[in-house]
Amino acid sequence: MIYLVSLFQVRAADVCAFEDAFRKGGTWQELHRSLPGYIHSDLLVSSASPTCFLLLEFFQSEVAALSAQRNNEVLAFRASLRTLAVNHVELGAFRFRKAEALTWPFRSNRARPFVV
Repeated sequence: MIYLVSLFQVRAADVCAFEDAFRKGGTWQELHRSLPGYIHSDLLVSSASPTCFLLLEFFQSEVAALSAQRNNEVLAFRASLRTLAVNHVELGAFRFRKAEALTWPFRSNRARPFVV
């Protein structure tokens, strides 16, 4: 699974329009539902700043994520989102490490709490 992560700082006057684009049945959902390998998106709002949003897009593979990023309709929609944003940063693609690459405390046969 691959996660595409973007950060948006939106003008206060445009927060409703920005959120509406991601609502159920909104433009974002309509564009993405037919994309091969698309799983789900989450739009999170900062608890410290109601104009700061983190967009998490979940795809089955890197190939599916790359295909979505190159889709003309998605590109146009993302451009329209950037008109509502004061700042926008594509943080990139993220994935989990393979279990065998993780060392304790992340992978262990023993059930014990992680202590910092």
